[in-house]
Amino acid sequence: MVRLKKVLVSIAVMTVMLGMIAVGQVASGAETQGSKIVAIEVQGNSNIPSETILEAVKVKVGDTLSEEKVKADMKAISDLGYFYNVSARTVPHTGGVRLVYEVVENPKLKSITFKGNKMVSTDKLDLLMSVKINDVLNVKKLNGDLERILKYYYNQGYSARISDVSVTPEGEVTISIVEATIGAIKVEGNQKTKTKVITREISVKPGDIFDVNKIREDMRRIYNLGIFENVDVKLDLNKETDSYSVNYIVKERRTGSANLGVAWSSTEGFLGYIDVGDENFLGNHQKVNLRWEFGANKNMYEIGFYEPWLDAKRTSLGFNLYNRRTDIERSWDGEVYTYSVAGDPPEKVKYTEIRRGGDITIGRPLNLDTRLYLTLRIDDTDLRPITEGLGWVNPASGETRSVTVAAVNDTRDNIMNPSSGSRKKLSVELAGGLLGGDYTFGKYQVDGSTYFKTRPDQVLALHLAAGFSSGELPLTEQYKVGGSESIRGYKYGRFYGDKMLYANAEYRFRITKGLQGVLFVDAGNAWVNDEAMDLNSLYTGLGVGVRIDTPIGLLRIDYGTGREGGQTYFSFGQTF
Repeated sequence: MVRLKKVLVSIAVMTVMLGMIAVGQVASGAETQGSKIVAIEVQGNSNIPSETILEAVKVKVGDTLSEEKVKADMKAISDLGYFYNVSARTVPHTGGVRLVYEVVENPKLKSITFKGNKMVSTDKLDLLMSVKINDVLNVKKLNGDLERILKYYYNQGYSARISDVSVTPEGEVTISIVEATIGAIKVEGNQKTKTKVITREISVKPGDIFDVNKIREDMRRIYNLGIFENVDVKLDLNKETDSYSVNYIVKERRTGSANLGVAWSSTEGFLGYIDVGDENFLGNHQKVNLRWEFGANKNMYEIGFYEPWLDAKRTSLGFNLYNRRTDIERSWDGEVYTYSVAGDPPEKVKYTEIRRGGDITIGRPLNLDTRLYLTLRIDDTDLRPITEGLGWVNPASGETRSVTVAAVNDTRDNIMNPSSGSRKKLSVELAGGLLGGDYTFGKYQVDGSTYFKTRPDQVLALHLAAGFSSGELPLTEQYKVGGSESIRGYKYGRFYGDKMLYANAEYRFRITKGLQGVLFVDAGNAWVNDEAMDLNSLYTGLGVGVRIDTPIGLLRIDYGTGREGGQTYFSFGQTF
């Protein structure tokens, strides 16, 4: 979980007394107290109408003179904001006294100058001001403008204060703004993880203008390293230097695993496995994995390594090596298979797929959210029939050499369980040609997911994937659709071809801590050879699932039903 405690930016604005607003005394003798007020006048005003001033006065003609009430009226006149000084006096008059309020007006506003503003333009600050040039300066409005300016800073993620406001007798106003900066940056809570793994994800530097949005984005990147259970930030303001010390506090999660056991796969039945891996190898955020799976229909060895930060330009490097033997059962397709035994071909055919090879991938960021990847792959495949008389229309064994260029844009708030943001991927794979190998083809894919938080702890997740090809795809390189990662309710790879399209929608909701429910609907298909991508031929699946937070990751259990019955799926992580 990523949390950022709300930054309380002080908007305690200096009341713009300007050394000029004052409420004087009531100049009247003791003998006038209790006298009848026979007239009320205003003197000293040249721009503000007397009527406007008298509207603030509560004392009326005919009232008995009261110093307390007159002082209250003087304050009310002062609170109008237009006056440097307000006083009152009484003048003897036939039948009582004449009450005179004397005012000294503020100057007319000639200019407004801002100092110290770097993150908010002067043009924007001008738009926030309600006081206008050539109007009599209204201190009350000016105070409101200062509050509005600081509120705008706050809403933009900055911290600021008004350090000074000065006004010349000619009406020239200067507003000085101090924008808070970043002071010290600290990291706490990491035990296994090296501090540099965290600090290299932090974009803010000491001396930068404080920006809570950048800090929040840094927290997102740190959390999305996938090696922390929680990321928090503590902010401390040094009022003397107007700088915040930023302390990133992390809680590490378990990243290493060594497992030996028996598992059940919805696609391959029971199998045994030995799995050793670490997503934070030696505290460097490197990923290593060794896996051996074995069973009646499968024997697989895999080894992988990933270095996320090879140099100062954030180049990543990864490689995988594998040796896989899998028994596969598929529906009969006369355009793919040949059958040399007398009689009709079977509804299902079975063969063994043996694949040996590996790949190496280099990545480089375009910006904080987008990366480019270049992958070189060599794959040696051998298909051996189990069904008697089974053969293939096209060569079924050979070597594939390909290069893939991919661009990935990822703005998800949480890569393991997103509730906002999106992930988009575009890739082009080209095989053969100058690279050699036995096959020449191209594969072009787009893949996108987006997430919307509809209510607290409820998320609508949408996903779309499409793939096309050029040249002639060998059987082992065809797109495969169906199963837990594409269309639930069908077996893995139930539909295959040289083009594919599928979409998923999931509604995810929290049941209790560590347990999430899911409602889903999937639709898609794959098409072979010259078949058109027909939306009317899409296969659909729908169902329910749960996500269980475990020490080794998010356990996914789904049950989907389609035209061919139902299927149960067990896996780790969200579907997309």
